[in-house]
Amino acid sequence: MRTAIGTQTSTNPNEPPLHLPPGVQLSSKGKRFGAYLLDIVLFIVTLVIGWIIWSLIVWARGQTPGKQLIGMYTFTPRNAALTGYGDMVVREFVLLGVLNNLTFGLFEFVGAFWIFSGEQNRTVWDRMMKTVIVDDPNQVLLTQKRAKATP
Repeated sequence: MRTAIGTQTSTNPNEPPLHLPPGVQLSSKGKRFGAYLLDIVLFIVTLVIGWIIWSLIVWARGQTPGKQLIGMYTFTPRNAALTGYGDMVVREFVLLGVLNNLTFGLFEFVGAFWIFSGEQNRTVWDRMMKTVIVDDPNQVLLTQKRAKATP
């Protein structure tokens, strides 16, 4: 269930209620999967190195290159904020990079299809990191992040 008023309820006991700031919405399953596929295409088209450099820049905003182009963000509900750089490194490099290589691609392949299970459209790595992917058309989360960074 998408909402713009600040709360995402869940009927699944394994997915507790999700509280989002006003104006922030949970990304749809289709949009999530589209961003996932876009990241794969960008990874190939930029000859890997371009995607890595781009990622190192946008991870600070809780994004991947694909999410940046589509306008999506990784959000950590327990902090009520965009996912930080360190957690993005763990999420994208350790979980997706290392575990994916150790399982010969099976971790990412199976994990990506978890977007279609559950009400919060979360992948395996979202569940492991306790994150969700959101749309923030009014840049509420970026404004909060800048306000916290300003002394």
